Amino acid sequence: MKIQTKKEVVIISDVHINSFSSKKEEFLEIIKELKTDLLILNGDIFDLHIDKPSFDLIKIIKENKDIKEYVYILGNHDYDIKKYYPDINIEEFVYLANHKIKVIHGYQYDFIVSVPSKFGKYITKLRYWFEKTFKVNVKIFLEKYFNIIINWIYDKAQKKVIEENPDKVVIMSHTHIPKSEYPYYNTGGFVDSVSSYIKVYIYEDDSFQIVLKEI
Repeated sequence: MKIQTKKEVVIISDVHINSFSSKKEEFLEIIKELKTDLLILNGDIFDLHIDKPSFDLIKIIKENKDIKEYVYILGNHDYDIKKYYPDINIEEFVYLANHKIKVIHGYQYDFIVSVPSKFGKYITKLRYWFEKTFKVNVKIFLEKYFNIIINWIYDKAQKKVIEENPDKVVIMSHTHIPKSEYPYYNTGGFVDSVSSYIKVYIYEDDSFQIVLKEI
């Protein structure tokens, strides 16, 4: 007998709305058409280092009656989201499948930006000004010419989150690099050259399947 799905969870992160390279239209199209038991916004949906939210995302989510529940996990670029949405459902991380899966943004494990800071805010504003002025995506440029260094920083963060949660399957974001092979799961995002998110299918016996969706 086929095991029926108990819950479907969609995990989306790193849209960085307000930034030069955000793919917010792709993201909003998915949100408006989404059917899911639980939507997890896994941090950095807005880039509050640059500006305040440019529209009411929570209203759009609530208008979609096919999204049964949502939760917002804080990232390092939208750590102050509560200031703009006082009633938003916020968590630092979320457990799924009877605590077998842990969903967390992951900035906490990046030694460069482990604490949201004014320095990070200034760097983001400088990047935004540069990209808007010269029409150049800084991250794509860095990945092209400094790929080894960038990957080392991101891999270090991804490995650390796994090492500190040895009894969990961890789904993180933050690095904008989609991953879908155990033990590495990463939503990627909707920014720079990436358009991806993760679906988790949870079954009656709390077994699960993790699927990376690339647009």
